[in-house]
Amino acid sequence: MQTTLYMLKRNTEALASLERALELDPKSANAWTGKVTVLEKLGRASEAAAARSQRDLALGTKPSVEDHLRDRARLSPPPPSDGPKGR
Repeated sequence: MQTTLYMLKRNTEALASLERALELDPKSANAWTGKVTVLEKLGRASEAAAARSQRDLALGTKPSVEDHLRDRARLSPPPPSDGPKGR
């Protein structure tokens, strides 16, 4: 069901369904992966990073280097601008 909602771009409903699935089975790798994906689609990078950490704790896994670098890049402030170009 969550996949169908996600495919229909009903991300808020998909997220609610995934959270319910995690209440029923906190060790569901599919539900955790879906939750992270939907949070990223909703532009909620800090919540996605937190969900990744919660997933790793729940499943007893270690975060991947790729996850760490992705979270770091998404959560870091943008570099300062040099101002308008061409002056």
